[in-house]
Amino acid sequence: MVHSGNIRYNTGASRGTSGFLFEVYTDTKQNVLGRHQYPSTGSGEKDGKDNHYEINYGQRFQMLSNEGQEAFTFDAGYIESFTRKETSQTGALISDGVKFVIDSNPAAGSTIPENTTHAIHGLSVFTSEKLSVWPYSFNFVNQAQASAGSWRALTQRISIDMEL
Repeated sequence: MVHSGNIRYNTGASRGTSGFLFEVYTDTKQNVLGRHQYPSTGSGEKDGKDNHYEINYGQRFQMLSNEGQEAFTFDAGYIESFTRKETSQTGALISDGVKFVIDSNPAAGSTIPENTTHAIHGLSVFTSEKLSVWPYSFNFVNQAQASAGSWRALTQRISIDMEL
């Protein structure tokens, strides 16, 4: 699942934020498991105040066609390079999905200013062996952390049915 787009933090309070949190998860009854989140924590290359990331993922799948009578190979891949200006990005697995965070390095006292747009980059890899619950539904959650350290009530849940 490729993540792309833009996010803009605006509370009207002129405070800025120390980070954005994104989570993607499923209902555990679907038996869909998060396998990877790219870029992963610690994978960026530091360049002054900026961080450069490379997503380079590929996997070969053995598939069936003609009602299971013919086998074929499907090569899936995704490549993207991007730079975070004065921010960093982490990614990790959580119990029922994946998460990634765009962070301003709050330990150094820096914040992401209000009314600035930030690109969303990421790749989440999920697996399931229980095809009987197809199509799967994914929930997306986004939160912004205020400069003072508490997570703001900027959460939105969206379910998307994935159908082939």
